[in-house]
Amino acid sequence: MVEDFRTDKWNSEKIIIYGAGNDGKIIANKFNQCGIDDYAFCDSYKKGGFLMGKSIYNPDILQNNSYTNIILGSSKYYVDIYKRLKEYGINDENIYTTKKILSSYVRDTNCHNFEEVGGHYWYEDCGVKLKAYINAGWYLAHLDVVITERCTLNCEACCSLMPLYKAPRNSDCSMVIESLDNLLSTGCHIGRINLMGGEPLLNQKLMREILLRYKDEEQIGFFQTITNGTIIPSEDTLTAMKSNGRFYVIFSNYGDLSRKQDEAVWAFSQYGIESVIIEEKDITSDNNTLWIDYGEVKHYSFSAEKHQKMFDECIDGKTCTTLMNGKLFICPRIAHGVNLGLIPESLKRCNVDLSNETLRGMERENVKEKCIHYLSDKQYPLVCEYCNRDAGILVKRAKQVKR
Repeated sequence: MVEDFRTDKWNSEKIIIYGAGNDGKIIANKFNQCGIDDYAFCDSYKKGGFLMGKSIYNPDILQNNSYTNIILGSSKYYVDIYKRLKEYGINDENIYTTKKILSSYVRDTNCHNFEEVGGHYWYEDCGVKLKAYINAGWYLAHLDVVITERCTLNCEACCSLMPLYKAPRNSDCSMVIESLDNLLSTGCHIGRINLMGGEPLLNQKLMREILLRYKDEEQIGFFQTITNGTIIPSEDTLTAMKSNGRFYVIFSNYGDLSRKQDEAVWAFSQYGIESVIIEEKDITSDNNTLWIDYGEVKHYSFSAEKHQKMFDECIDGKTCTTLMNGKLFICPRIAHGVNLGLIPESLKRCNVDLSNETLRGMERENVKEKCIHYLSDKQYPLVCEYCNRDAGILVKRAKQVKR
């Protein structure tokens, strides 16, 4: 198995950093700090020349030399570089990632604005993608895990439909754990798990259980949660967050509504838990912080072409896969719409059931193929006919309405 390179375990053999871009420079700087000088670069796009005083070779050099330390020096292309090295006949024990080096660089330089949120966890995500390839698993970039229907706010155009809940409840702990375990058992490698509500800190018990249960799970890259700044986590929760080691917090920052935000930021900082506050300059449609009203949850009798167009352009449908009540949905609106009884669950391709009862009658491999087909199908599912994304009405974030 490919391991992460440790500078304190360097065997004095020459190192080749495969990648002469930004990641390669960061790795080289760390080597220089540690007194490691016997290294060079290779790069598929920069054949020849020098970087930081070191030669940049054509990757073909690796076919003719027995280097024992070959660094995957571009996290974005971990899998592509790994494939190339295997074509050269290089064994896994000679190939290394450098997640710790790259992540510590981002932490040390305090790059924690919203654009670089989770920057040093990005490398965990890339490593998980590589593991999925090596282990013949499959990769899911992002998973929202709903841990509560409850919220401290009632926001207009909430994508999770919180104002529509009349008697909101916390998610069933055993069901969440069971379905997440079953998803992982299919060989799914998840880049990022987002613990979601409602306001997720209203179910700190389940949050703690998830963070502690999966803290050493190699099929998961990292964890985050998004809070509205109205709840202060307990000491037990802060301890669990710190213990997880791959967790950070995003504050939605709704101004005066986020009345305990400063206190919560301080509490996280005391435990060494990283947090990021969304600022006005960070709000864009591309990063899902600019709110779009997708309309009332009802059936829209548009043409198939229009529904397909909305599906093709939908950010949520591509990036917000949601696990709720033991079932996998393509987005939170559909998950909560079904949960509220506003979208018929009987519709084809509504979700994938990951409960134990379902898996007893179906082999894991079949569940894997079902999940992959569900998430990769380019044809819009009928549940998307309960959304009017095309209206594209922009609304003020966190405008409060009555339940």
